[in-house]
Amino acid sequence: MSNFMHIKYKKGFFANKEQKITILDAVGGKNCIFYYQAVGFPDEDIMSVILIANALKTNHAKRVIAVIPWLSYSLQDKHINNEPISAKAVARMLSASGIDHIVTVDHHNSDALKYFDIPATDFSFVGLFAEELNYRRDCSIVSPDLGGEERAKSLLKYVGVNLVRVDKVRNKKNLDIEKMKIIEGSIEETCVIIDDVVNSGRTIEAIAALLRKNGAKEIILCATHFLDVEGSIERVLSSVDLFITTNTIAHTLKDSNKIKVIEVLRD
Repeated sequence: MSNFMHIKYKKGFFANKEQKITILDAVGGKNCIFYYQAVGFPDEDIMSVILIANALKTNHAKRVIAVIPWLSYSLQDKHINNEPISAKAVARMLSASGIDHIVTVDHHNSDALKYFDIPATDFSFVGLFAEELNYRRDCSIVSPDLGGEERAKSLLKYVGVNLVRVDKVRNKKNLDIEKMKIIEGSIEETCVIIDDVVNSGRTIEAIAALLRKNGAKEIILCATHFLDVEGSIERVLSSVDLFITTNTIAHTLKDSNKIKVIEVLRD
């Protein structure tokens, strides 16, 4: 990326709440890259990225790479009932915004990157979590569902002695967890749950209870993204002994005896 210019921009709002994006660099003829830290309001986040990309191309940027660690609407990647595939709709909008290449981190479903009409690359923060855990081996690595197995297996290369596979069944109408069970793996006294995102915290609450019921004494949660949904941090902290996350999404979490925030995005 040495031949790419790291772009600075300013975001404001008009009186009618529409966004105003101003590019702070001369970008004509340049290869440009910009980073976007989600603010946690999905519609605002998506429009911000679209407008930044459009502003760059309007000001004659040659090529635009957008690094968007957390991509809003990525959880809605399947057709359910009479609903849209929102992740696909967003991918198509971003593809048409002027972005030439999009980069995400620990995307909820890497297969959904196929929805983009432009090159899309997903990176993982598993290595950061392994370092934070001091590459310890006296623990089980837990995947909260079958969809997260590959992420858990990646962490197991650096941390832990075995993989614990958990299967969960959701209600198809309201998506509440109806059933959760361990389908493979023995439980060490310390368990590390690895996940891409904490949303409501209810999955973590349920899986932590299941692990403790089966002998776990210490539970550590590693989740790349934290959506500051009402009640989520309370559920997480009442369920686990340590929560390790990052600041890919703007939130108010601070380091404490139960929280560790890895700063990957800085002003």
